[in-house]
Amino acid sequence: MRRDGKWVFAGVGVPSKSGTQHEAPVVEHMDTTMKECLLYLPLFDEVKTLEIGVDAGARIEAAPNPFRHRIVVIGSSITHGTGLSRPGMAYPARMSRMTGIEFVNLGYSGNCKLQPEFARLLAETDADAFDSFSNPSAQQIEERLEPFVATIRAAHPTTPLIFLQTEVRESRNFNDKIRKFEDDKRAASEAGMQRLLKQDKNIYFLNPGMPLGDDHDATVDGVHPSDLGHGRILEVIRPQIVKILKKHDIR
Repeated sequence: MRRDGKWVFAGVGVPSKSGTQHEAPVVEHMDTTMKECLLYLPLFDEVKTLEIGVDAGARIEAAPNPFRHRIVVIGSSITHGTGLSRPGMAYPARMSRMTGIEFVNLGYSGNCKLQPEFARLLAETDADAFDSFSNPSAQQIEERLEPFVATIRAAHPTTPLIFLQTEVRESRNFNDKIRKFEDDKRAASEAGMQRLLKQDKNIYFLNPGMPLGDDHDATVDGVHPSDLGHGRILEVIRPQIVKILKKHDIR
């Protein structure tokens, strides 16, 4: 809920132990003043129907969108929020609450490999900026990056495109095969983005884009950042993204 202009955690609906229908209180015993609420749905469970109940005599109504502008964040399971303790903790959601700008999370677990389908999705989306995180192999970056950007640019010639360099995965620490794959991917990202940066003044590359620190404590499985990991990512990218958006009069 919003209090004194800031979003404050209010509660969580805990699912029942079995079945597909769940009922749980999110918050109770509040005073009778009007509240502005923001509800995050489950990260991975499909929600087919949702009903919100209030006490007898209470009133509930739709509020205007509390966020200014719309930034579409397309990414993999990292962006999606695999490994987080609860919905609303992924860095796009936290960016929304911190900045007052809507960051729409289009994280697709196991995907975001610069597929043409994702480029078309962005091309057909009305947004003030696109924040894209790549999760492909080095070969896929070399083959797909420039066509991916060209598809978006055909529909959005000057919209800011912000690319984040992929994280340094902990799973590479002792696995030589993974280390080579990741090193090649990061090198291909760097080379491909440098070419695009010379061609387009409205493309940005944040490198590091997903810093997790050097204490090896910020992921749940060597790949997916925990709440701590998403917090560390935010510390680095939030001021940079805010600066980029202000440059384009998005604030």
